[in-house]
Amino acid sequence: MPAADLVCTSDAPDWLDQRRSGIGASEIAVVLGHRKGLVELWLDKTGRRPRPPLQGEWLEWGHRLEGKIVEAFCERTGREVRRSGELLRSTQHPWALATLDAWCADGGEEWPLEIKNVGVHMAHRWEDGAPADYLSQLHQQMLVTGRRRGTIAALIGGQRLVWQDVDLDEQFRRRLIALGEEFWWKNVQGGVPPDIHRDGEQATREALEALYSADNGGTKVLPREFEEHFDRLEQVKAGLKLLETEKLRLENDVRAALGDAQRGVLLDGREFTWKTQHRREYTCAAST
Repeated sequence: MPAADLVCTSDAPDWLDQRRSGIGASEIAVVLGHRKGLVELWLDKTGRRPRPPLQGEWLEWGHRLEGKIVEAFCERTGREVRRSGELLRSTQHPWALATLDAWCADGGEEWPLEIKNVGVHMAHRWEDGAPADYLSQLHQQMLVTGRRRGTIAALIGGQRLVWQDVDLDEQFRRRLIALGEEFWWKNVQGGVPPDIHRDGEQATREALEALYSADNGGTKVLPREFEEHFDRLEQVKAGLKLLETEKLRLENDVRAALGDAQRGVLLDGREFTWKTQHRREYTCAAST
């Protein structure tokens, strides 16, 4: 029995739709907590809100340079590379998907090769090897293909090529399977939202607004612990109001002390700045 079935290729018109039928290798890092966006991923997989399509020059140049990265990798390692673009599904774990960039071959053995074009601002993440989110992507590719090795090659800042062979870590693999299965069967198939607070409060608010975009006009009796929420929320609101009042008072004192000046320098070297804002006046043509 093969380790994986071919679903489609990355240039197929239904590739994005097929990716929603499981967890992709580039998405498993979110499930493992190496990247934010768990609730957003859940909303996408359950059809509640499609994630916006990836776009931008970084993506375009990543595709343009992929061939050059492969070419340089082959020259420096002496290995053979076979480009892929196939979307594969694990036969043992059907929720696990992986779209391979390429296959790397050496000594009669073949394994997944992941290709990255990394901006210079992310170079620090590669100082000790490939970052955890990319290692998780490679481990899912190994899970899907049944291989015990994977390689990642990255062009950093457009001027430094690095690569790393990664052997299968059984403990990492077990954790990936456990969390992947839980997210897919409990959260996606079971419709149970994941931990809404994991990605930070702003992400939580955006997710809740997408999940409950309209109320039904009904009334719901909440558990008793929400009485504490009510009291604490009232305290926070009152505190914010007092802080806003104090903020305005302090700013007014500074503004009065500055007079016509734009900067006020303190004896310890710190300074206030205040730049007067001028509003533009607009004349609107009369409408008929």
